[in-house]
Amino acid sequence: MVIMITAAAVLNPCGIAVQTAGDMALQLEPLLGRTAKYLFALGLWGASFSSLVANAIVGGGLLSDGLGLGARFESRSVKACSVALLLVGAGVTHFQSGHLLDLIVFAQRITIIFVPLCAVVLMLIANNKAVMGEHTNRPGLNILGVIGLLVITGLAGQQFVALLAH
Repeated sequence: MVIMITAAAVLNPCGIAVQTAGDMALQLEPLLGRTAKYLFALGLWGASFSSLVANAIVGGGLLSDGLGLGARFESRSVKACSVALLLVGAGVTHFQSGHLLDLIVFAQRITIIFVPLCAVVLMLIANNKAVMGEHTNRPGLNILGVIGLLVITGLAGQQFVALLAH
């Protein structure tokens, strides 16, 4: 949030459009001088590396479990699936023509489009007495769930239209 507020306060009045990570680092120059771009790049690397590793491990665990190979993070199957996901991601980015930022935006749009489907599945499971037993959703939770589902469906629709226009 601080980065976004600082960017709006510093870059916008100067008429600077953010096209690269170096452009985003300009907002920190009044405070950090010439080292701003290096510190910003280091912070960006740290954020991406931690997300990359965590998401690959979680994704590898889910993939392995979904294939019936087990879900223990110490198992070879989870590690193999995690490495496979990392290699697929590396392959996609290696062969991507154009800006990688476009690929990230596309991935985020695709993600939000499928979120309503996941929400519907969760709602069905949460209301299934055979699965949840006495812990099934109560009416109040279902009302909140439907409101949330409507919101994310609206956002997904908006992203779908944007994806088609792009």
